[in-house]
Amino acid sequence: MSFKLTAQEGQRLTACMLAMRPDWTKNNPGKMLADTNAASGLPGRDFEHAIRALAQYATARGSDGAHQYRTPDIYPRDGKHWTTTGAADWIPPKPPPCPDHVGESAPTCRCCQADVKAGIRPPGMIGKHHTPESEDEP
Repeated sequence: MSFKLTAQEGQRLTACMLAMRPDWTKNNPGKMLADTNAASGLPGRDFEHAIRALAQYATARGSDGAHQYRTPDIYPRDGKHWTTTGAADWIPPKPPPCPDHVGESAPTCRCCQADVKAGIRPPGMIGKHHTPESEDEP
């Protein structure tokens, strides 16, 4: 299950994000949230869940005491910050499958990532169907 933010919720979530982590200003989290919201929405139940997940994500610390996440980029993706902050009856969404690689989730398809490293798939096509023009050219 995923949900879409209203414009006002998007602004409030962005403000909360920047209040918790002013160092993320350069990452333009408002645009990132708007793009994610327009595409698939956030992997939570509602706005309150988004706030709880943000609080956990933005304040997580590593064993060295430094922030665990340097950018807000992973926040809108499914992860433990969503699964551990959901209500007891909340079931995390199952990510869509990769259309080119059976058994792989589209957002994190390892095969697509290997294709990008091998130069046979453009970086923006991870988890999306891609047919190279020829075997010689990506």
